[in-house]
Amino acid sequence: MIKVIDVIINSIKNVILVILTLVFIALFILFIEKYLFKIEYPSVNGITAFIVKTESMYPALLTNDIVLVDLKDDNYQVNDILSYKSENYIITHRVIQIDNDKLILRGDANNSNDPAIEKNDVVGKVVRIVPNLRIWINVLKDIKVIICIVITMVLYITIKILKVIEEKMNGKEEKIFKN
Repeated sequence: MIKVIDVIINSIKNVILVILTLVFIALFILFIEKYLFKIEYPSVNGITAFIVKTESMYPALLTNDIVLVDLKDDNYQVNDILSYKSENYIITHRVIQIDNDKLILRGDANNSNDPAIEKNDVVGKVVRIVPNLRIWINVLKDIKVIICIVITMVLYITIKILKVIEEKMNGKEEKIFKN
């Protein structure tokens, strides 16, 4: 029974480790694209992320939600949520009307439409909404939290190493007594 629990715990740890590794690789790619290659919208597989700063799309989007935006999808329909560039801002609103290459968008909580935009002003289509993720990002930016995570990881790795050493020592002791 204990071995089954150990297998389950190790499997969960491995899945978490793989997920964290993939997240760190994605973040590394985004960092390289943004600061080394000066790409305006760094992406992983054509998906980038923006933080919602206002309540103009309430209730669909709340402040501090993160929207994942597909930079490649240019098949826009009425009711799609799009992110587009207006001056130096990225605005994320819903498509109200499509007229050839012109799009009319409006925030769900707004009373009036945005000025018409061209399709080439669109950054991309929102494909996923991650609620309140910004809160966790802010928590993980805190140096105290990072120190706690590093200490926990170091302790965990130390315990694992000590267990391996202990198992090897016990194995050698058994061999000595058998001879």
